[in-house]
Amino acid sequence: MHILGGRCDEPGCTFTTGNGALGLKGLSEHRSHRHIGRICFWPTADGGRCDFTAGSDEEFCEHFKTAHLDRAEETAPNKKNWQCPWPGCPKGFKTKQSAERHARQSQRTAWLDYQQKKREEEQKKQG
Repeated sequence: MHILGGRCDEPGCTFTTGNGALGLKGLSEHRSHRHIGRICFWPTADGGRCDFTAGSDEEFCEHFKTAHLDRAEETAPNKKNWQCPWPGCPKGFKTKQSAERHARQSQRTAWLDYQQKKREEEQKKQG
């Protein structure tokens, strides 16, 4: 996946942004917010993962928000310190949005790792 002239290159996505550094930052934010996978890798208490599978980015984002992100809690109301809701993540943030962004990044990283492993397995089968 590569950035092409301020346009998201995810299949079926029509998002575009302006040129320059701010445009690329907006595109990066868009991709890390909207294109975070179709299989949920949210860690469960038994050591597994959620495994919800969605048919679209929109469906997945709705699941991720309602099932997981809405659990973000303010850990220190006086300091406005928000704990990342991703299980086991010790990071705190000044805003709820930043904590949620970090959890989405954790999901996207897990999704990209999964896709890479799948490609490697397919190459071994073909090679």
